[in-house]
Amino acid sequence: MAVTELRQRVARKIPQDLLTLKAILKLFSTETIVDNTAVARAHLKMLRNMVTAEGGVILLDSWFREDLLSCDCYFALKYGTRPTLPAQEWTPGPLSQPWKARLVSAGIFGE
Repeated sequence: MAVTELRQRVARKIPQDLLTLKAILKLFSTETIVDNTAVARAHLKMLRNMVTAEGGVILLDSWFREDLLSCDCYFALKYGTRPTLPAQEWTPGPLSQPWKARLVSAGIFGE
């Protein structure tokens, strides 16, 4: 039932919400864990196409972006392939102000 709903959401060809992307990433992770590489790769390619259509990795929520890039790299390392997402988009973006303040107060990062 849930997979059917997910397929319908993806088929609508409208901008996808974060919940849809997270659901597909969970499916990808599950298939990777059980070594169902063909299905895992299909989910990863689906994510790549959806993320690219929405403007790329850099526009994603930072937590989801980190999870997606980590999963992409893990899959590539595990199966000896290239990461699916373009490397030029792997930037984490600007350092958030709360993290920057923590690093500055700890003397790790200087202004």
